[in-house]
Amino acid sequence: MDCEKKKGQSREINQLLFVAKYYFEEAEKLKVRWCEHLDNRMTDIMDFFKNGIPAEKYQMELALLIAHLNSAAIRLCTINERLQEEEGDEIIKNYVTEFRKKRKILENEGCWKPEFLAEELRRNIEEYLPQILRDGIAHREEAEDPPMGPLWKARHSVIELLKIIEVFTYMQSAIERVEYKLMNRKLI
Repeated sequence: MDCEKKKGQSREINQLLFVAKYYFEEAEKLKVRWCEHLDNRMTDIMDFFKNGIPAEKYQMELALLIAHLNSAAIRLCTINERLQEEEGDEIIKNYVTEFRKKRKILENEGCWKPEFLAEELRRNIEEYLPQILRDGIAHREEAEDPPMGPLWKARHSVIELLKIIEVFTYMQSAIERVEYKLMNRKLI
């Protein structure tokens, strides 16, 4: 990669990481404020909106905490995509790519089912979470790719059962991993 192109990539990556860390810090402030509610599951956050905007301050701010983590996840995934484009390397595992490669084998074994796939996602949730959150925001659904329908259902079931504290902890780990790798590559 020529020097000018590397500078441009480094600048973009620095901006993305800065924004991801900013969103994470905002989530952390809300985490501290509402620490007694961190065992709520993601499905609880979704339920807060059943009847419109939640009335309780803690509900609104927990939803905002999750929104901040989702925003950080988007930036981390974009960093990951840039590294894959330029260097063919990834920091965050793309569960969709991995499962697409395994799909035929899993279908032949009768394992291409949401229950089995959800268990596989849970087993590696720390590595997959930023991508899972990003795809949840993008609303990638089975209608877009019918053979992948069981994976989309698995993703939904995994997200719904995660506790806020788990999402926060896994995102903290992802940011640290990305930052460490970028420092080692002298991109930040």
